[in-house]
Amino acid sequence: MTTGGTAVASAADVGSEERGDVSNVPGDVDDRVLRNQLRIGELTSWIAQHESVHGSGYVSQVNDAENLAVRLLWHGQDDLMVATLERAAGLGISATVEQWPRSLSEIEDAARRLLEAESLFADVGFEITGVQGVAADTSDIVVLGVPTDRSRSAQDVHAGSRDAAEDVAKSITGPQTRVSTVGGDIALTNGSRSEPTPPYWAGSAMQRHLPPTTDICSTGFSVLYNGSPRATTARHCDALPYTAPNGQGSFGNSLATSLDGALRVLSATGGPRMFDGPWDVGVNTGLEKGLYGLFDVGLNDYVCVSGATSGSHCNLQVTAMYVYIDDGYGMVSTISATQRTAGQIAIAGEDSGGSVFMNYMPPNDYNVSAIGMIQAGRDSVGTACGSVAYPGIECYRTVLFTSMRTALNNLPGASLLTF
Repeated sequence: MTTGGTAVASAADVGSEERGDVSNVPGDVDDRVLRNQLRIGELTSWIAQHESVHGSGYVSQVNDAENLAVRLLWHGQDDLMVATLERAAGLGISATVEQWPRSLSEIEDAARRLLEAESLFADVGFEITGVQGVAADTSDIVVLGVPTDRSRSAQDVHAGSRDAAEDVAKSITGPQTRVSTVGGDIALTNGSRSEPTPPYWAGSAMQRHLPPTTDICSTGFSVLYNGSPRATTARHCDALPYTAPNGQGSFGNSLATSLDGALRVLSATGGPRMFDGPWDVGVNTGLEKGLYGLFDVGLNDYVCVSGATSGSHCNLQVTAMYVYIDDGYGMVSTISATQRTAGQIAIAGEDSGGSVFMNYMPPNDYNVSAIGMIQAGRDSVGTACGSVAYPGIECYRTVLFTSMRTALNNLPGASLLTF
């Protein structure tokens, strides 16, 4: 990893002013760590909302909730970097700065050029499925994909195709670019949840039968769009109009899509709540949650997801930021989070549009904060899904999701619908 100069903000003990005790109910992550994650989240959100962030060298951050510490990934030096260190110290967070070789705009430009070179990769027997921009363990840009002369389920990796693809990648974006077939099996996910009624909550199942297939997606967090509460889903969920799986109701037509964030606003009325728990959860079970606000994550943070096909899953850890894919409408930046509980999945196919969120502990255990929206899966486990709405579908240990803040920032007239 490329490492430059380091600046440090002094740490302080977590005091009695802690607010918003938080839990993702992930099983093996204790409450103290998740409280610290919330404290670090205050810093992350402060940076994300700062007026100068888009012109700064801030790239991302590696969070260490165990020790209430953060490693800020920065390209160059600027006033926001100094202000961020001061803010971290005020929150009792130990902060260091690590110099990053590319700015965010340079990373995005490199990803776009790589994705646009699809035919060059195909010529050497390689299918590019995405580009990983930022991870905790490397400053390289990593091209994700699979050799095209083998099935995605095969165990052998054709090093020749991978090496040839790496030569192509380096010719486009330079030596700090490499190719990985690990987790390269990225697929857009397209679920009661099964008998939703308006106002539609996040995690409701929506489908349309288009012979010979049935297109299934989930609703995401609702938004206020031009003053009206509207349901949402993923931008690539475009088999409109959708109904509930029982054929009742309608999610209406598409009103707008976000430029980045890959969110689609539907004309159906949305509500400021979400379904938690298994895929077949109903209302009045104690597993429906009110929406509290937005939460921003960094590398190593833990999140939960909720999709209509597979239900809710926690203990997912953020492993990469700025993973670029093409959702059929253009390049979109996603965040990668992997299931850390053995034998559990992150999402199932057809969970697209579902919620990525953070739970709160008592006395606010019926509230959640919105983090993002499910877009795709990687690291397939085949059909070893556990309990899901549609047996035989493909499931994944890693989810790719977009940021709700990014989606809203790229959707004029929209804001989060809160409880």
